[in-house]
Formats: sequence, structure tokens, C-alpha cells
Amino acid sequence: MKLSRVSVSSPERTDGTGTGSPRTEGQGGVRSEDSVSKGDNFPSSPILYRIPGVPKEDSVPAEKTLLRVRTQFVARVSDALLNQVLDYLLERGVLSYSEMEGILTRTGTRTRADKARDVVDTVIKKGREASSLLVSALCELDPVLSRELGLR
Repeated sequence: MKLSRVSVSSPERTDGTGTGSPRTEGQGGVRSEDSVSKGDNFPSSPILYRIPGVPKEDSVPAEKTLLRVRTQFVARVSDALLNQVLDYLLERGVLSYSEMEGILTRTGTRTRADKARDVVDTVIKKGREASSLLVSALCELDPVLSRELGLR
């Protein structure tokens, strides 16, 4: 799955020609980072990561979405899904092998819920892109749970 990194620009910004016409690059006033020239003097804008299949008007940061569904996710996720999610995150470089091993084998009695909490908390700490990938993994691997959690 490929995420598109984009800068969000307001429709009032001009295209740099001095004509006052709105930017038309990208979709809906969104410019790709590659299209920004050195002459642009715009303040830094937030970076959003678009998940294919998720509407672009969904502006809630993925970290907040994960925090919102954390309790329900911990209660509902199965061991099988948890292992698939860990593999998904490992394959995409969100988790290192040692992080995955740590989640699975930390000392003491580790319940499925403890592992699920560790996955969500570890990913949230890694930021927006990692959180977006976890949301994407859940939507792809278990569409029913994703809908129940309000992820789609």
C-alpha cells in the first residue's frame, strides 16, 4: 500500500504568478511536496498522509483515531489478527524485528489484551504515518472490525 505525502494548502493561496488565481496543482488545493518550488514563501503546513480508500475530507489525525478506538480494539482483536497486524507493520518498516519480538515475548504473563495495548501504544508513539499504517492494516485485514470501530 502506498501513502501519498502531501502538504495542505488553503484555496486562497496563489500560484506565484501574482494573478491571485487559486492553486490548481493536485486535488482539492493539495500540492505534492515535489511540486513546491524554492521561490514559494509559504509557512510550513501540516503533513497529512492519505490512506487509499479513506475519504480525503477525513482530517482527524490517525493518532487520535487510534486513541479513540484503543479500548474497543484491545477488547475485540483476536490473536490471529494481532499477529497479522504485527507482520504487516514489520513488512512496512513501522516496527523493527526486535520491537515485534518485545511485544510478543515480554517477561511476565502477557495476555492478548496486553499485546494489543503495546501495539497501539508503540505505533502512536511513532507518529502520524505509523498510525495511518496501523489504521490501514486494520481496514485491510479485518473490514468487519474496522467498521465496528468506526475506521471506515
